[in-house]
Amino acid sequence: MTTRKNTTDAPTPEAAPDTIHARIRRARHAIGLVPRDGSVTSGPAKYDYVSHQRLLAAVDPALDVEGMWHSQSIRIDASGLALVCTTTIYTDDGAELASDYAVGVPVAAATRDGKARNDLQSWGAAQSYARRLGLMAALGLRDGSDEQAERYGRTVTAATQAEAQPSHAEIADERAAVLMHYYGDDAQGGIRSLLPTLPPPPEGRLRAYLADGRDPLALPDAGWSALVHAMEAQASAGDNGIEGDLPL
Repeated sequence: MTTRKNTTDAPTPEAAPDTIHARIRRARHAIGLVPRDGSVTSGPAKYDYVSHQRLLAAVDPALDVEGMWHSQSIRIDASGLALVCTTTIYTDDGAELASDYAVGVPVAAATRDGKARNDLQSWGAAQSYARRLGLMAALGLRDGSDEQAERYGRTVTAATQAEAQPSHAEIADERAAVLMHYYGDDAQGGIRSLLPTLPPPPEGRLRAYLADGRDPLALPDAGWSALVHAMEAQASAGDNGIEGDLPL
């Protein structure tokens, strides 16, 4: 049987651009769930929160790894009723992404000892609150207890590892390229020529699989490895017009 050898190298796909959104996503995964380190009591209720210092300690190193940094500015909106924090993320190649976070204009509030804050204390607390939540919103971060942060970190790690695995489509494309290497445009004919060299059923499950006309691209990993070895042996024997092995 005569088969054709593929002599055209497949074009190398261009790498996807490393956008600011992709960098922020990686930084967010690296930061994980930010543990709460502060608490405040309001009447009978107690609230835990992430301090601005704790947030910056988690965010700044992760942004730096991705070649990014951030700045924040505070303003009063046109209505005079909202304090707006603008958070801008910058990259070392000149990209930037800005977002706004608004909170109510502060009024004097009672402290835990029953005394009223002065205006400077209220404004300082409001600005710190807006900066903290504005930065978390800009990066899509969440906070939680130490236990929740640890559990979230394990979940993100597992998800990241899963994303690193090739998709079914990518595996099929790689396998199709291997078949093209060995059999050119006549992969079906090449597989038919290979069948007599494979062990017969019932021991030869690969031969039974292929003899039924099933898709070789859908083989389990072990079956695909066996098929590649068989094609290598066939190529070495010179039965399909191809010389040498395909580096895998």
